[in-house]
Amino acid sequence: MLKNLHMTLFEIQIYSTINIVSSLFSFGFWGKFIDRYGNKSSMKICVFLGGLNPMLWLFMSEANYNTLWLEALISGFSWAGTAIITTNFVLSIAPKGKEQVYSGMYAAVAGLSMMTSSLASGIFYPDPVDVGFKVLEPEQVMFGIGGVFRWLALIPLVLVQEYRSVPLRKAIAFTLVRIFNGRFKSKKRG
Repeated sequence: MLKNLHMTLFEIQIYSTINIVSSLFSFGFWGKFIDRYGNKSSMKICVFLGGLNPMLWLFMSEANYNTLWLEALISGFSWAGTAIITTNFVLSIAPKGKEQVYSGMYAAVAGLSMMTSSLASGIFYPDPVDVGFKVLEPEQVMFGIGGVFRWLALIPLVLVQEYRSVPLRKAIAFTLVRIFNGRFKSKKRG
């Protein structure tokens, strides 16, 4: 943001504020959505949005970085959902009496994965790439690769079995109907 886009510290703080406010306002939505449709459908949405965010960075330049405000909004929304879902998901698929073991294993694997990807990105830091219409900075190349890998996470997610999950197609359709009818109130599925 500072080096390539030449944003001011104030603009970076606005970006951060939009992200945080978006997260805060979306926790209620995610709680209701997850209660109604399950973690699996919710995670599919978050994985899609989580892959979209770095892809938006591919088009950023000093001349057009105002699109980052939209990215901050989407990022806050999707990471708030991800925070809730990852905790719930592990607990929802763990056998009775094994919840702590599953939660601990998840935390260990997630921590090791983050550490490994951070180290690997430093080792394999790419050169700028000319894609014809734009030269991608090394950070943008990493964002592009990261976005693709996030979307690839949908493949193993298909294999996860969740007892109370509603198919994503139905979850989105029901939610849009509720939103347009103004009736997105917390009710238990039955």
